[in-house]
Formats: sequence, C-alpha cells, structure tokens
Amino acid sequence: MNETFLHYTSPNLKYDHVFVICRYDSYLPNSTTNVSEIIDAMTVVKVYADELTAQRETERLNNLISEKNLIGDNHSLYFMRMGKMPKGLLNNQ
Repeated sequence: MNETFLHYTSPNLKYDHVFVICRYDSYLPNSTTNVSEIIDAMTVVKVYADELTAQRETERLNNLISEKNLIGDNHSLYFMRMGKMPKGLLNNQ
C-alpha cells in the first residue's frame, strides 16, 4: 500500500462503522461513438467491518483492472468509503 488513511472513529450506540467498496464505471454503449452518450454507473461491491481489509481489497481489485490492461471504451475504478449500518446487521457479529 502506498499510504494508509485510517479513519479513527468513536463507537456509536446505534450504528456500526462499515467500509464500503464501490466500483465506478464509465463507458460508451456499443451502438455509438458519440462522447455525449457516455454512461456512468456506480455499484456497491462489498462491505467490510475492518478498514484495513477493505483498503487492501480495493487495491487488489484496482490492480486486477490494471493487469488486464483493458483496451476499449470501458473505464473502471474501485474506491472505498466509510459508512454506517444499524448495529447487528454485519454477519461477523
């Protein structure tokens, strides 16, 4: 990892802190070459209770994209954000 930006969070009685991995895609539909028709999409890929695990998985997924060396009009990026989830919904508790 290049740099570590760990979120130092205080406990919350109602919510657990979670770390969400999202995928951003930007691509041209097959039927057009008109740049004004670029489609942007956002997908939640995974949710982790541990920030370091989420950070490592984000880096792994971005490395997979770069290793594939995709040629074409599809551009993807994975990123991580902190969020909150009602207590008890995480499957590791």
